[in-house]
Amino acid sequence: MNAHPLPARAETYLEQLLGALADAPADVRAAALDDVRAHVAEALDSGRTVNEALAGLGPAQTFAAQFREELGLPEEHEADETSGARLLHVTAVVVAVLGGVMNVWLETAARDLSLGVAVLLFIPAVLSALPLVLPAHLRVPVGLANAVVVTAFVVLTIGGVGAFFAPLALQLWVAVIVPWRVSKGLDLSHGLMLRILGAVTVALPALLLIAGMTSGSLGWSLATAAIVAVLIALALGFALGLRFTAWVVAALGVALLIAAFFDPGMLMLGVWWVGGYYLSFGVGSAVAWTHAARPAPRGPAATLEA
Repeated sequence: MNAHPLPARAETYLEQLLGALADAPADVRAAALDDVRAHVAEALDSGRTVNEALAGLGPAQTFAAQFREELGLPEEHEADETSGARLLHVTAVVVAVLGGVMNVWLETAARDLSLGVAVLLFIPAVLSALPLVLPAHLRVPVGLANAVVVTAFVVLTIGGVGAFFAPLALQLWVAVIVPWRVSKGLDLSHGLMLRILGAVTVALPALLLIAGMTSGSLGWSLATAAIVAVLIALALGFALGLRFTAWVVAALGVALLIAAFFDPGMLMLGVWWVGGYYLSFGVGSAVAWTHAARPAPRGPAATLEA
């Protein structure tokens, strides 16, 4: 394009524009940057200043929005919400695969399991993956249909394989409801009552353990006391608005789901359900918090002021 480098103020504008288009395809970002470079170079060649050239483009955020509109690209906040929804659907696929593996493992231990039946146990995973590959306008209705179908399957087969797909049903509903609520203004950073309710559910297993130890139905141990302390600390952190606690709760959920494979005792299903709940609750809260915490875009108006 231009043989000489652009002034520092123009380079700053380009960096801001690149940040505003960070989620756009690489060729779109390159085209936008080339347009700005050409505009500034032409203005400089005609005797105008860099301030005058950039003033004609407007703030980088505004220019990026116009560029998106011309190309039919989603707005930046819509892209953020789409990213969060994808994370929730990816989590659903993970839960579905774990549920299929758990059922195959248990059914194989109880009796001979044919390959055909084993494959059928992974149909929920295939259904859960559909919103990740379908066109955007089909993701919400397909996600809702998946939640309804899997929930009905769990209810009808709760005494068998369906019990281990209960966490999947929950995650599918989370994948449908959380993005919708975020688009309507869900903001956990200001929703104190929602955080308190969430904290109570996180602490509930700890409260049950305390009740069991107090009544004598559950023996006291250092490990049990440590679990209670960790859960209460997470609940308090969540209620106080510490965002990282959502990810910690999700990680704890994954740990409990995996731990269920290594402790096939009477409490295995309970551990599995609690792990599934913690994972869904943690990831869903993290997605809502991440969106709410995202700062409003800053244009270069201050930078461009003389």
